[in-house]
Amino acid sequence: GLPYFGRGAIQLTGKYNYEEYGRYLGLDLINNADDALVPQNSYAIASMWLLKKGSYSHLPNNMKKARQSVNGGTNHQAEVDKAYGQWLNVFKKLIV
Repeated sequence: GLPYFGRGAIQLTGKYNYEEYGRYLGLDLINNADDALVPQNSYAIASMWLLKKGSYSHLPNNMKKARQSVNGGTNHQAEVDKAYGQWLNVFKKLIV
């Protein structure tokens, strides 16, 4: 199989990204890729992505454009919108 498929809030993909974000978190995501699914790791990866890549500068007003900036398309947009809404609720609870 392909061990570096999309996982977590931002759908982390590619061996390079697993290695880079794993190093940031102090985790071996190359050999334990499913650790990107652990909620606190997924949140940390998403936060780092936001700061480093600026991929979510289109949020919250244009999820379609934000999706295109991440993967170049809008495949599975409905599922992404649903997950975004769920994460947004989590973040709102953390802020309050």
